[in-house]
Amino acid sequence: MDITCEHCHSKLKIPEDKIPTNQTVKLTCPKCKNKIIVNPSPDKSSETMSSSSSNFSVNEGSSDEYNVDDKPFDFLEKGVQTALICEDDTATKNKISATLKKMKHKITEVTSQRDALTKMRLHVYNLIVLNESFERSDPKNNHVFRYLNSLTMATRRNIFVVLVGNDFRTMDEMTAFANSVNMVINPKDLNQLEIMLNKSLVDHQESYRAFKTALKSVGRA
Repeated sequence: MDITCEHCHSKLKIPEDKIPTNQTVKLTCPKCKNKIIVNPSPDKSSETMSSSSSNFSVNEGSSDEYNVDDKPFDFLEKGVQTALICEDDTATKNKISATLKKMKHKITEVTSQRDALTKMRLHVYNLIVLNESFERSDPKNNHVFRYLNSLTMATRRNIFVVLVGNDFRTMDEMTAFANSVNMVINPKDLNQLEIMLNKSLVDHQESYRAFKTALKSVGRA
């Protein structure tokens, strides 16, 4: 659902399924910090703040507010890329985080597989960086890795997964293929992460653009 901030005119987005029925929605514009309070309304004559299928009328608030500010991934500026980092080593995690922030990703860091699974069930991340031994797990029993492999292709193809491992040869395509991930990297090569990601993400987007075009040509998309 698209919403436009009346103060700075930024175009923002809230997933349709996150809009509660007949309940005030309160949020803060991530650009100008203007407070926006809107209310889903079937009355098309109301003053609207939405640019698409549903109408939002200004509301002064109520005692039963749904505060989007408490749910950061329910409300994102259009085009924002999200990333999940599953890494135990603090220095390695900081290096990955710094790179992804520089690449303008909105980042979630987790400290356990349980926390990672909870976050992944609530939000489909654009990018996931996962250490194969996250939370000291056996790579074959890494629950995050197993969850990713259980996703349908329609969901999985929208997630770019980077697997980190001490025994990997960085950017080895056969190792990535064998592990059902998009890219593998050895921690010692993380200084080059931005360069490698920029190239790999472009290649990934181009390959799926061709795939989606092929699906459309046969009437399956």
